[in-house]
Amino acid sequence: MVFENSNLREKVGWDLWLPELRSLLTDFREMNKKKRKDIEGEYQRLLEEHKIDKEWVDFHKVIKKRFGGFLTKLEHARLPNETISLPNVKPLAAAYGIHALMFDSLLAEPVRGNFLLHHSKTKDDFVRFDRLGSETIYGKGVRYYIPHRKLYGSYHITIVYLEIETNGSTIRHYHYGDEFLYVEDGEIELLLENTGLRAKVKAGEFVHYEGGQSHRVCNNGNRAAKIFLIRFLQLRSGTRSQLFHELSAAKPSESIKTRVIKDMNASAWTNNTRQEFDESKNEPTEVFDRCGLGHFLQLLSSGPYASRLTLNRLVERANKLQIEGYNRSKFARLHHGAIQVKREELQDLAKIYDTSSMLFYDFLFPAFRYAVVVGEEDMIKESSAFGIPEGIVFRVPSRHLAYSDITIALVDFITEKTTVGNCHPGYELLKPLEGEIAVKFGGTLVFSLRKGEYGYFDSSIYHQVSKVGDKPAKVLAIRFLQ
Repeated sequence: MVFENSNLREKVGWDLWLPELRSLLTDFREMNKKKRKDIEGEYQRLLEEHKIDKEWVDFHKVIKKRFGGFLTKLEHARLPNETISLPNVKPLAAAYGIHALMFDSLLAEPVRGNFLLHHSKTKDDFVRFDRLGSETIYGKGVRYYIPHRKLYGSYHITIVYLEIETNGSTIRHYHYGDEFLYVEDGEIELLLENTGLRAKVKAGEFVHYEGGQSHRVCNNGNRAAKIFLIRFLQLRSGTRSQLFHELSAAKPSESIKTRVIKDMNASAWTNNTRQEFDESKNEPTEVFDRCGLGHFLQLLSSGPYASRLTLNRLVERANKLQIEGYNRSKFARLHHGAIQVKREELQDLAKIYDTSSMLFYDFLFPAFRYAVVVGEEDMIKESSAFGIPEGIVFRVPSRHLAYSDITIALVDFITEKTTVGNCHPGYELLKPLEGEIAVKFGGTLVFSLRKGEYGYFDSSIYHQVSKVGDKPAKVLAIRFLQ
């Protein structure tokens, strides 16, 4: 990404888009199991503590003027195209228990539509939100860029470009959901401070980790590091958030207990066992990540994506396709990750759920808690049995993050030009690493991208990805399943 021409926007206040702010505040409050009156009480307490601080006084004036002094009336602000200018988001963040970084995505103008592009040569696509070398909420020695625009309704996806100077580091913080970090240049070190994990990530590698851990990124190298970063908040729905809710129940179900035991077993893998698995490069004969597959099957069978495919309707589909061995009980157990799934069964499941079999390939491989670091040498090629045309190489990580709603793939266009069409719940982001690609919706070209650019779109629309021209192309594909 080229940042030299980016505008530096210095704001006295923060212009937040009300509909997405309402969604974010509501989801965070419900995730923390708080009532509105609890938030209001906490705000009043904090206001009393900071009554001599100008930023709190100014913030309170805005709330009093716009909402009669009631902070939680922000959650009822349903105006579709209005923003609210706040002198500072720190009081709002403190009252709701949200790190101020989480509001960055609400600064971008929401654009209605099915897709959004960001081109490296368009100077107004990104804006810088820091002062290099200052100790801010972004860290020290950090250049922090966010896009001007985002897809309407996708407040749970935040895209950031970071440039970290030598000896610089981001601020330590944590949040719900996942964080995906791809290093474009240089080398960084990720510190996950709750678990004590440290990971060095160099150019061309990515790290995918649970954002709920206190984490920060440091650059101890001899040149600036350039990073493409995505936060994916699992709030109202999501694999990990659902798990936490179910675990907090007075009597957790047996299926939840089974998931926890499987998680412990995965975490107990020795380094030798992991190394043997990585080096074998063999496809597993059955699904490792049953829980991830189960959650994806639930998404494929629930509205609005599929107008609620009930267990009975799934049985009817299996019978119509003459696929034997499936009944209500088996589908229910599949949805809860409580049954073994052989590799060859994935082809049948793709037919029953009416989707591409390549979307299931990722679940064959083991999932680990907290974090995974992956380079191209750790990616495993998908066989042609999963519907990948000859001349296209589709690779997924040999390990991925547990309880995540993100799947990752590298797609190399060698001789074949077009992938198999597919659709799935959520959003998909494409970032070319080499060459140029194009995306078609229902056979109609909608956009093209080159190296240094990215685009993301509503992936419930039937889509295909093609390379442009005769030169090879390589694209990083990230799916946000929800």
